[in-house]
Amino acid sequence: SRVVIKKETIEFSDGPGTRVNKPVKGVRVRPRRAHALEITGGPVRDVHPTADGLLVAGGFTSVAGSGHPSLFRLLPDATVDPAFTSPTIGPAFALRAITDLDVADDGRIVIGGSFDTIDGQAHDGVALLGPDGGLDPDFVDPALDTGGISRVVVQPDQRVLVAGSFSQAGGTAHHDIVRLELDGSVDPTLIDPLLNGAVMDLALQP
Repeated sequence: SRVVIKKETIEFSDGPGTRVNKPVKGVRVRPRRAHALEITGGPVRDVHPTADGLLVAGGFTSVAGSGHPSLFRLLPDATVDPAFTSPTIGPAFALRAITDLDVADDGRIVIGGSFDTIDGQAHDGVALLGPDGGLDPDFVDPALDTGGISRVVVQPDQRVLVAGSFSQAGGTAHHDIVRLELDGSVDPTLIDPLLNGAVMDLALQP
């Protein structure tokens, strides 16, 4: 896999023979010319701008031969941020991966994907990281019985929509979509839609 940062877009491959071009409006990473990063061990699944660079997530094991598995941050000069701690992802399936992420207003990072532990602690498919990549100790694992999380979206009120393949969250029935508080607790006001198949994507209405 590779990430190519250009003037107007970020181009990355998220699997064999695929190529994704994502607009970079608001992204502060601006190399003087197209800048490529070689990524090994697995695909890139998502890129997300932050106030101080760009987050890159996926199922990879190394960036430019220097570690940083599954998640890293690029600085504005398109170099890998050495101060950002890549979380240790425990495998829930054959391919451990962060498939999606979003960033709260305070800079904390919500990640979703195919994993069952983060830094040795139980987190089934969803977790909250600090702005520096460290696991947020205030986030309680909502215990999703997950077959994988495909999408996480932080709402303007800072609650988090989580979509994927699961039937329970926080010990109660929630089929394939749930809303969490930033402490990991389940928002009971979102009624279980009783879906009978995985949710692959979701978006907020403008």
